[in-house]
Amino acid sequence: MSSSSQDIDPFFKLLSQLCVAHGMPSPDNPDEIREFAFTPGGVSYRLMPHPEDDTQALLEIDIQQLESLLDNADASPALERLLRTLLQLNAVLQDHTQWVISLDDDDVLVLSTPVSLVSSSAEALQMLALEGLQRARALLELSESCS
Repeated sequence: MSSSSQDIDPFFKLLSQLCVAHGMPSPDNPDEIREFAFTPGGVSYRLMPHPEDDTQALLEIDIQQLESLLDNADASPALERLLRTLLQLNAVLQDHTQWVISLDDDDVLVLSTPVSLVSSSAEALQMLALEGLQRARALLELSESCS
């Protein structure tokens, strides 16, 4: 492996592959882009550097804004129980799956997982995003059944 290929930032390399896979021009400078966001079919995905591990990235998938889930006043107690259950599941399943359910600063229910920068490709990331979409849809269906 040449020294120039060793010097390529693995996050930038994965972002460049994603840009090519989505028909977008690849950035020239690693400092130009530190997050890749795409919204196929109305679902928001984001890939960004992992906040604590520079060998990983973080894939986030927005499930739904909490406010829209709680619009129906009759559904609030059931949804509150569901959200508490989801957070408890996070704690119980943390050793069995890397997917995490959280609520972001904008009150959007988010599903996220770390992505290895060493062994990931654009194709592998797209497969992981599809898995996340299936999980997000299942969670959304579960939340709608509580309303």
